[in-house]
Amino acid sequence: MRHICLAVFAVVLSLGASVSPNRSGGRLVADSDTVNLGGLYVPVGTVPRWCDVTYMGIEVGNRTIHARSIRGVLALDSTDNGPKLEFWDGALDGRHFTFTTEQKKSLSYAFSGDFLRFNPSQMEASNAPILVGRLRKRIDGRVVAEADVKFRYIIVD
Repeated sequence: MRHICLAVFAVVLSLGASVSPNRSGGRLVADSDTVNLGGLYVPVGTVPRWCDVTYMGIEVGNRTIHARSIRGVLALDSTDNGPKLEFWDGALDGRHFTFTTEQKKSLSYAFSGDFLRFNPSQMEASNAPILVGRLRKRIDGRVVAEADVKFRYIIVD
C-alpha cells in the first residue's frame, strides 16, 4: 500500500497545486479555475459493505478551453498489484466533482459529489479536503449498489 500511495502521490505532486483566494464561511473552497485538489483520498465514516474502494487518487492536469483534465484511480485493495479502476472523465464545476471509472470484468463505479473544504495552510485531519457524495457500483453498466460516502484527503510521507 505504501508503494502505491507514494507512486500516486509523486504523480500528483508533479502536477503542482494552487489555492483559491475565495472564502466561504472562513474556509477556502474549491474553485475549478484555481484549485488543484489532486491527491490521495480514503473513505471515512460509515462505509457500506459493498464498497470495495480502499483509496482514490485524483490527478488534476492543465486547464483547457472546455474543462480541466481530471483523471484518477479507485484502488480496490491495498496491495501493490491489487485491482484498480481508472477514470479520465472527471469534471470539477466549482466544488462539484463527478467521474465514471472504466469497466473491468463488468465492474465500474460512478461518483457525484462536492468538496466541502480545503485549507492547505493547515493540513491536519480536521482541515483536510473532504469529498462527500453518491458512489454507485455498477455491473455491466447497471447500478447494483449506491450510497452516500465521504472521502478524506491524506498526506503520505
